[in-house]
Amino acid sequence: MKKEQELLARIETLHEPRHLFVLPDWADRAALDQLIREGYVTCAHEQRDEMGNLTVAMNLELTPKAARLLHPQVELKGLALKGSLAGASFLAMSLLILYLG
Repeated sequence: MKKEQELLARIETLHEPRHLFVLPDWADRAALDQLIREGYVTCAHEQRDEMGNLTVAMNLELTPKAARLLHPQVELKGLALKGSLAGASFLAMSLLILYLG
């Protein structure tokens, strides 16, 4: 998935509208085709050769699924819960040491 993430990052840096009239060397045809099939990238028009290989991709857009892959969000609710549990366990240990020790 590393290669696909790099490809998504390169596509994201392209100026809009993102047209690839000739696929550059950094755009692996199979990886780009897989990203389109899996819903990470959409395109308004695609053209294929007689072998079925992708040759032209016009108006490439990253989907929200691709944005989550490229820029993962920190889950603040889970982080706050873990912090609260750590604080509560520290308080409980301190009270046990204070009264039993």
